[in-house]
Amino acid sequence: MRIEGNGLSYSTIHSQLPPVWQGDNLREQIMQANQSGNRKIIVLDDDPTGVQTVHNIDVLTKWDKALLREAFNNPETVFYILTNTRGVEASEAERINREIARHVQEVADETGKGFVFVSRSDSTLRGYYPLEIDVLSSEIHRLTGKAYDGHLLVPAFFEGGRVTYQNTHFLLEGDTLIPVHQTEFAQDKVFGYEHGDLTEWVAEKTEGRIQPEDCTVITLEQLRRGPAAVEEILLRVEGNVPVIINCMSYEDLDVLSVALLQAEKQGKRFIFRTGASFVKSYGGIGHLDYLPRERLTAKGQESRGGLVVVGSYVQKTTRQLVQLLSGTDIFPLEMEVGRILQPRERVGELGRL
Repeated sequence: MRIEGNGLSYSTIHSQLPPVWQGDNLREQIMQANQSGNRKIIVLDDDPTGVQTVHNIDVLTKWDKALLREAFNNPETVFYILTNTRGVEASEAERINREIARHVQEVADETGKGFVFVSRSDSTLRGYYPLEIDVLSSEIHRLTGKAYDGHLLVPAFFEGGRVTYQNTHFLLEGDTLIPVHQTEFAQDKVFGYEHGDLTEWVAEKTEGRIQPEDCTVITLEQLRRGPAAVEEILLRVEGNVPVIINCMSYEDLDVLSVALLQAEKQGKRFIFRTGASFVKSYGGIGHLDYLPRERLTAKGQESRGGLVVVGSYVQKTTRQLVQLLSGTDIFPLEMEVGRILQPRERVGELGRL
């Protein structure tokens, strides 16, 4: 589907779609299946924002084997490793992913537990794809001789208005669905792209190694027929092909997660490149409201202030910051990054701050 112009109406599309699958407590089923399995879901997060949809999980900022052993032996099914690879050069991102894969596989062998990798990245398609999926896949194959049947592409981030419909990834603004390739995010100097249709985006990012017709697509209509319909598709996937997931709600993701667990039970192996919402579903993690003020302030420290650090170069964040500062008593202080990067000016800038 090619979409040009000012986008699509979300409410119009929503009214025309089949209803979401009404399964019984799918999230609970997912949680119980994960708890009964002898494996870990390991989320490699290329930016610190990946944990915004989950709670009560460990986040590792290092990946030495001692820390990994502790994480493997903890009762929780899911844990994160903060790689920060979106902020480094491609060669360093490759080194980090290769090292993590090696350490994780060694600890998994020691503990006798399985694992699955979720490469969590940006919901507007910025990041080191296909590099990180390629490195993780090749390293695990080298260490174990086992190959993945497919890598699922699930960039949805519902909390931020990112959904995928008819293979095209969108950003929701009000009632308007804007293809992400028409937004400022697609103009990123390092991770920019021209296509919003994920099959074409894959071809672009792999420089033609994978063509659009090579991708497996799971449509919204198929998801809304329930887990059995999706499982049937997943069982046919092989050769580590990209699997494009169309989804517009957590109900859609829960159907996918149940189907995945069923297909994995029959021996299928998958690796994932996703936005933040997928982990909440696949990990069987329940909903938690935003933290109230009382939980953000330590007891006895109510009179003290807090520090909010904002760093971004996209206009959307700038508009959010302007809104935050409007009509509040927050004191804004801008750090001159150019001066911080100059050794002779750094001390003076730090003193000013």
